[in-house]
Order: sequence, then structure tokens, then C-alpha cells
Amino acid sequence: MRTNLILIYLLVSTFSFGQPGISPTKEIEGFTYYEHTVTPGNTLYGIQRMYDISIEEIKVANPGLTESLSEGQKILIPKGKQENIIDYTVKDKETLYGISRKFNTSVKKLKELNPILETAGLQKDQVIKVPSEQKVRAAIDPDKHNLNDAPKESLNPFVKEDSTKADVEVKQRSFSDTSVVHTVLSHETLYSIANRFMVSTDELMRTNNLSNSVISEGQKLIIPIKKENEGEIDKKSVDPFIEDAIESVSSIPSKSEYNVALMLPFFIEHGQGYTKYISDISVQFYMGMLVAVDSLKKLNLNAKLHVYDTKNDTEQVKNILEKPEFKDIDLIIGPLYGKTIPIVADFSKRTGTKMVCPINVDKKLLRNNTNIYASVPSDVTLFNGLAKNLVASNYDRVVLIRPSDSDGALIAETFKTAYLDLAVNGQSPSISDADEVNFKDFVKKGKRVAFVYPTEDKLKVIKFMSRLNSAAILSKEDEVTIFGTKDWVKFEEINNVYKNKYNFHYPGPNYLDYYSNDLIEMNRNFRSRFNTDLSKFSIQAYDITTFFSFYLFGLESAPKSLMNQFMIEQIDDGDGFENRSVFIVEQENFELIKKEVIAR
Repeated sequence: MRTNLILIYLLVSTFSFGQPGISPTKEIEGFTYYEHTVTPGNTLYGIQRMYDISIEEIKVANPGLTESLSEGQKILIPKGKQENIIDYTVKDKETLYGISRKFNTSVKKLKELNPILETAGLQKDQVIKVPSEQKVRAAIDPDKHNLNDAPKESLNPFVKEDSTKADVEVKQRSFSDTSVVHTVLSHETLYSIANRFMVSTDELMRTNNLSNSVISEGQKLIIPIKKENEGEIDKKSVDPFIEDAIESVSSIPSKSEYNVALMLPFFIEHGQGYTKYISDISVQFYMGMLVAVDSLKKLNLNAKLHVYDTKNDTEQVKNILEKPEFKDIDLIIGPLYGKTIPIVADFSKRTGTKMVCPINVDKKLLRNNTNIYASVPSDVTLFNGLAKNLVASNYDRVVLIRPSDSDGALIAETFKTAYLDLAVNGQSPSISDADEVNFKDFVKKGKRVAFVYPTEDKLKVIKFMSRLNSAAILSKEDEVTIFGTKDWVKFEEINNVYKNKYNFHYPGPNYLDYYSNDLIEMNRNFRSRFNTDLSKFSIQAYDITTFFSFYLFGLESAPKSLMNQFMIEQIDDGDGFENRSVFIVEQENFELIKKEVIAR
């Protein structure tokens, strides 16, 4: 039985640990220190988070201190960061986000120090003010230590969800100051593991005594995990983007209580068709929805949640839809995938019950059914959004590489049609067709070319990148830009250096910034409730539930979406509705950065 997973939200974690204001202080040669007593589970990683100070500063204050701590050990913690302000000259293609990482600060702090950035932005060779931590004096032998060249600790707030099927789990962790052991999978690199667990590669190398970044399948790595304080999610004002997206506030009559059905393949009792991956995704989605319902209660929305296990079985779904309580359901979220979706879609059409699809679905499902809402833009919509982005760009030429597979060919055709419809003679870049081999002829020295290749075929992408690199090896950094699909991000076989060199972009349905204050705050609340970290599926559930409750139930305000910006439009008269917002995302300095949001 997996009922314990479905009821995981009942788990509540309790935390207690030393922190500034509780630990005693100590004066040594004019410097003030906290005297921290090591408790079971403490690590240097956790202690440095607890006191908001770097591991290097702790080691400077405690010469000879190692990663191996013992219960009752006394550690001196410098009291407060000694911050001074220095001048920094902006390098070519640097971003505020990148600079904030380099100096272990926030974008908000940089803007406070440099008000001009709010209006004029960031320019190459611009001199800006940045915070720089002063050296902390060692309590015993200060002359032996130098912090000038010490690497910065990662600011990563929490574990990043990995979309790899083989390793997606709902993990119940206590999140005390400790570490976990991770077994390296065949496709993983040190960089991808660092990304997944949101720690720096330098820290992984130090923790595991690695002399380089080479790792092998089956190798055991120690991953430091930190402890968090319990937090609350504040009520948020309406996102201006959402206000613009809503034409009619509500399509469901006002009621004192709304009934919402969540239909997902939990596979509580396993059974035929069970996969751990799908079952865990469903649980993660459910947990995110529970947090959303709590947030909506603060906005005076009274909603009753009905949860159903579809098992991805058509007969099971039909039985659920025939239940007496389903006559009073106002909104259905789900199912997740497969042949069960059309059955629920047909039910929504016959009964007038609103249905929100939480994943990408075939747009044919929306035809002649005004009760269906596709929360995720289709691939065609994404590339039509890209067309809108590129017609207003300053490239010398846009080259459309037509994939040989039927799905890619369809997307390519709709992209070109949209581009030609939007293009302005003399202002938009000219567009040319190419195939998967002769595209190399368009690589020209001194010309800025955008290559659009809408394929999800990994082998084709690998061949494309290899051919491009041989043709453009002498090109300057800004002369070649590639636009692929969001799936390319998962293709670790593609050299990330190539993605950086050729300015890899893709149109995506959403963008997840793990460093945003809203997401960090949300994760603290999520941890305190479920003893585990947010996954992308939990965040998607939160966004969908809060937005569509606002959109369909007529709330005056809604919590801000965490990774979506919904722009709901009807496909055509008599058809359903689709989210038409498109995120243009770029890989920059080995990180994914949101460049623009296109409202189709």
C-alpha cells in the first residue's frame, strides 16, 4: 500500500538548532565570535548556513579545523560579515545574475548599490559597486590564512528536480545539517549532479576529495544537505501579466464552496501499468496542489478537493466519472497522460464541467469543446512565439533547418508561416530554408546567423552540433546562434561548451528560477510541511491551481505564479483555450537564463 505517500502532507518536521542569538559569544584579541557547540548531524556546510557566513571564514577562525566534526566540539564563528564596497568593471556579456553569483550577493543588493541599473541596465566596461567581504582574523594564528583566493560557496537554496526517469522520487528527508550519499548514474557528470543538488562543483570536489571533475558510473558521492527554518507564504498581489491575460474574470457561477477534482495515476496499490516514475510525479503534483489550496483559503476561496486515483486505466476513469459526487464537480485537473484524457474531455463537453490539462496535450483535444484549458503551450505555439521574437531581432539571417521527422517538419512549417506573416520588409532578417547537412553553407564570417532546428531527436541534434562546430569553428562568439527545443537541455551527450559557444536558445512553456525569493520562501514552507524539497511538478501544480482558481472562480487577487506566466486565449470560436505565453531561454555561462516572455 502506498497510502502513506498520498497522506504525506500530514507529516510535520520539528527543528531545533543553535543559531546567532542563542550561542554564547566570546572576545579574542578585540574580535567577537559565537562559540558554537557541535550537535549530532552538524556539518560545516550546515553551520555556515546557520550563521550566514562562508566555510572559509570559519576555517580561518579555527586553524586545523576539518570537515569531520565531533559532538561537543567547540567552533568559533566570526560574529557578522565584515562587508566593504569595491569597484568592479563589467566584462563582455556579463549579467547582473552572474555578477551576483561571483560576489556571493543578490541582484537586489547590486541594484541598491547602483540605482542606475534600474533604468540604464548593465553595459560592458561599466564600473559598478559590489560588496566584498573583508578578511576575518584567525583566532589563533591569523598570519597563516588568506581568503582572497577562496572560492565562494554556492547560494543554491535547495535541491533541483532532475527529469531523468530513473531517479525521480518523493524523498522524505529530515533536513538536519547532514549529507546524503548519491550513486552516480551512467549519464551523469559532476556538473549535472551539482545542478541537481544545487551545490557548487567546487564544494562537491572538496567534500569528496576529488582532484578533478571526472566521475564514473557507480561512484559514491557525498552531497551536503542543509537545514531550513520554517517559513510562511505571504499573500501576493496580482501579477500585472495575469491582469493583462484575463478578458473575462469568471466562467463558473459564484458559489460559497467549489468542488475541485484531481485525477492522477497515483497507483496506490500498484497493479497493472504501475511505474514508480508516474506514481511519484502524481504524489509531487498532489503536494503542490495542497499548498495552493491553503494559499487560496487566505484569499477567502472555499474549495473542497476530491482526489482520485485513475491508475491510467480507462475503466477506472469511467467509474470515477459516474460517482454521485461528480455531479457537483466544478473543475477537473488532470488526468496526467494517455488514453484517459479524451474520456475526461468528452465528459467535460457533455456536462459543461471545466477541465484543466496539466501537461502538453494534442490541440485536437480542444476542438469543439469550450470547457477545456491547456495549461502548457503546444510545441507549435512555442515556435510561433519564437517566430515573433526573431522577426524583431537584429540577426542578418534566420536559417530554418527542416527536420526529416514528421513532427519536426510540421513545427518547422508553422514556424515559417508565422515568421512570414509577421516579418516586416527591410526590418526583419531574411529567412532561408536548409536541410540537416547543407545548413553549413550559411555560416558566413562577419554575419550574424540564427539557426532554428525544431527537432527532439537526440542523435540528430548530436550530429547537427558536430557539423556546426566544424563549419563555425573560426566564427566569433556572436556570429552563430542556435534555437532548438527544450528537450536539448536534457541531452547531456552534447558538449555544454558548444551550447555556450553557439548561444543555445529555446522557446519554453515556463522558466524556473531557483534563486528567486518567492521560490525560496515557498520551498521553506514546503519543507516544513512535507520533509522534502519542491519538485518541478509540485510547482506546476501550485501555479495551475492558484491561477485557474483565480481565472475560473472570479477571485479578486491570486498568489503570484512561480514559474509560469499564463496568457489564456481561445483557439477559435467553439474551441477550447490554451496558454499562449512563451519563454525565450538562453544558456549563458553554463546556466539557463530567461531572456524574454512572448505573449502570442
